Amino acid sequence: MLGLVKSCIGTKFTGQFGDLIADLAIEATTTVGVEIGQGLTDVDMHAEDWILLLKIEEEYIEELCMQILKFKPDLVILDQGLTDLATHYLSKHGVSAMRRLSKSDNNRIAKASGVVIMNS
Repeated sequence: MLGLVKSCIGTKFTGQFGDLIADLAIEATTTVGVEIGQGLTDVDMHAEDWILLLKIEEEYIEELCMQILKFKPDLVILDQGLTDLATHYLSKHGVSAMRRLSKSDNNRIAKASGVVIMNS
């Protein structure tokens, strides 16, 4: 069961807390450092707090994807990672995604296709 919980919560945002979240099934409360905005703060986390944190993450990723979809792309190419959830939102709207391409490959693709590289 512990392995199942860890694999289910292994997104980029919460993955670093995978063991801790899984252990919440045993412990009622724990204090962790959570990055909020620009700083790290200590927070007493209950299971309900993690559910809320995961919901906030999901809404954040969906909003980022919706901002990308406003440009009506067919393909999104990133030099960084892409969560499964983001891939889901993009593919749901018919957009393919390629991740972890080198900057030089991104530049070559942009030059060859005449597209503009977006930095954020």
